[in-house]
Amino acid sequence: ADIAAGRHGLPSARHGRRETLGVDPVSGRPREVIHLPGNSWWPLVAGVMLALLCGSLLLKFYWAAAVFTGLSLLVLLRWSWENGAHPTAAAGEAEDLPEGLLLHSRTFDGPGLWGMGLAVLADAALFGALLFGWLYLWTVVPDGAPVSPSVLGVWPLLAVAALLAAGQWSISSAVRRLRAGHAGGLAGRLWLAAAFGALASAGLVALLATLPLEPSRHAHDAVLTFMLSYLLVHAAMAAVFSGLQAARVHLGYVGLFAPYEPAVVAIWWRFCTIATVLAWAGMALLPLLFGAPR
Repeated sequence: ADIAAGRHGLPSARHGRRETLGVDPVSGRPREVIHLPGNSWWPLVAGVMLALLCGSLLLKFYWAAAVFTGLSLLVLLRWSWENGAHPTAAAGEAEDLPEGLLLHSRTFDGPGLWGMGLAVLADAALFGALLFGWLYLWTVVPDGAPVSPSVLGVWPLLAVAALLAAGQWSISSAVRRLRAGHAGGLAGRLWLAAAFGALASAGLVALLATLPLEPSRHAHDAVLTFMLSYLLVHAAMAAVFSGLQAARVHLGYVGLFAPYEPAVVAIWWRFCTIATVLAWAGMALLPLLFGAPR
């Protein structure tokens, strides 16, 4: 009824933004104005890179697939740079907004929270399949119990989990301060989170390089190798996301006036930390307690 009466309609605007109303999923009440990216070739380029990636995998050109994976990530990150409070996406200011509504990048709400939440949910399904495969080898396959102690040891992966927990604390504290109306030290906290993510990534690379794993000969080693690689990709992405957020703070795209993006990245950090702790518990701690003796 409010929209029909014209009270929340987006007017003929002078700012040039592409925008739509964000509404409460239960009541349908407008909550914010979602602004969308403008004209760009980056989505098309990203689509081409992803198509080449999929084609390379189908044709078993794995080195080409690795190259196109890197290119796809670079293009997607470049496209994401022009979202949020970037001037090309959030041109103009509040004079043309419906009464009582803000641009979503000026709030702690918006489509990115749902997008990241759903992405993490799908990611958690893959992670759960990895853990299930590990436990299946342990409990169903004859003589499948991993040796005790695990080749991972107890402390290395726990140290990686501690680094990720420190990174999560850093970015979560930045979000809490933004919610409280304090932006002091925001970039520093984001850079600190990026540093913790980089250290965790380096630790995982060291584990992959030094552990006596034979993934082509032993199923347990194959699962361990894939799990460590999985955690490495996630830790590296957490570091990159945090570094990009810190750079956006310096350029004025994130701050008290636009506090939205760090809250989205914090969801990713939380998942990375929980996944690493669970991997440590399942692949290092449980074999120590219940695995087959060497």
